[in-house]
Amino acid sequence: MHVILVNLSDRHFEDIFVSLKHVFKARVQRAANVLAAPQAGPRYIRFTSADLSSPDALSRLHARFPVKATATHYLYQVSLEGKDSQLIARTRSAFRRARLTESRNMSRDNSAHQESRSIYVGTSKNMFDRFRSHLGTGTGTTTWGLYLSAWAVPIGAKFLVEYYEFKDSIDEDIELIEGVLWDSLRPLFGKKGGK
Repeated sequence: MHVILVNLSDRHFEDIFVSLKHVFKARVQRAANVLAAPQAGPRYIRFTSADLSSPDALSRLHARFPVKATATHYLYQVSLEGKDSQLIARTRSAFRRARLTESRNMSRDNSAHQESRSIYVGTSKNMFDRFRSHLGTGTGTTTWGLYLSAWAVPIGAKFLVEYYEFKDSIDEDIELIEGVLWDSLRPLFGKKGGK
C-alpha cells in the first residue's frame, strides 16, 4: 500500500479552516434558534419507583408520554429527584445488577460520571415508543434503553423526565444540542450522540 501525500499550501489549509469556522458558527446559530422557541418547553413527567411496580401502573405511566407528531423532535433527560445522599449509589448498583443478567439491551454504564443525578439524556421523534424501552413496558428487550421496571422498583426513587418538543427542526441541530446537554449533565447511563 502506498501513501500519497498531497502538499497543500498553508494558504489553502487556512481557507478550509476559515470555511469550517463559518459552517460551525452557522450550525451553532441554527441550533440556538431552535432553543429560542418559547413553545418548546420544558415539559415534565414525574413518577416514582412504585409507578414501575405493576403492569397496570406502568401502562398508566407510559400513556403520559407524547405520541409521535409530524416534523417534531423531542429532547429529554431523565433524572433522580430528592435529597437522599445514597440514591445515586443505589441507582447505579441496581442498574449494574440488572445489566449483568444480559437479558435486555441496557444502556451503557458511564462509570466516569460519578455524582450526576441525571441518569439519561436522549432525543427521539417518538417519545411514546422510546419510553416503551426506557420504562420496560411490553416484552421487547432488543432496543437499547434503561428498562427501569426491571431494576428501579426497590430503590425507592422519584424520577423526573424533562423534555422539549421542537417543531420543524433538523436532526443535526437536535444532535448538537443533545451533545452539549450530555456533556453538561454527565448522565449515569447511555451514550452520547446519534445512533
